Amino acid sequence: MPARAETPSSESIAAAKELVATIKLGEQFKSLMPTIMTTLKPAIVQGRANVERDYDAMIPMLLQSFQSRMDELSDAVVKVYASNFTADDLRALIVFYKTPVGQKFLRKTPLLAQ
Repeated sequence: MPARAETPSSESIAAAKELVATIKLGEQFKSLMPTIMTTLKPAIVQGRANVERDYDAMIPMLLQSFQSRMDELSDAVVKVYASNFTADDLRALIVFYKTPVGQKFLRKTPLLAQ
C-alpha cells in the first residue's frame, strides 16, 4: 500500500498555485484534450459507424464541459503537487519553467504528447 502524502502546508499550497500558473496548466490541458480524445476514439468506436457518429458529436460537448471545470482540475493538481513536493521543490520547478529551456519544454509538451 503506498504511503499517504502529508497534509500540505500553506507555503506548499501557495508555491503549487504559482507553479500551476507558471506552467499555464489550463492552456496545457486545453491543447492536450483533442489529442487525448483522438487517441481514445479507436478503443471506444471499435469500427462501429453509429458509435463513431455519436462519439464525434459528443466531443465538442466533452471539451466544453472539461473547459468549464478547469478550476476544479487546477485545484486538484495544486493539492497533488503540494502534497508530494516541498515548497522549496515547487519553487525550484517554477524557476526552471521560467528559464528559456523551461518555456521551450512547455511549448513542446503538446507536440510530444502526440
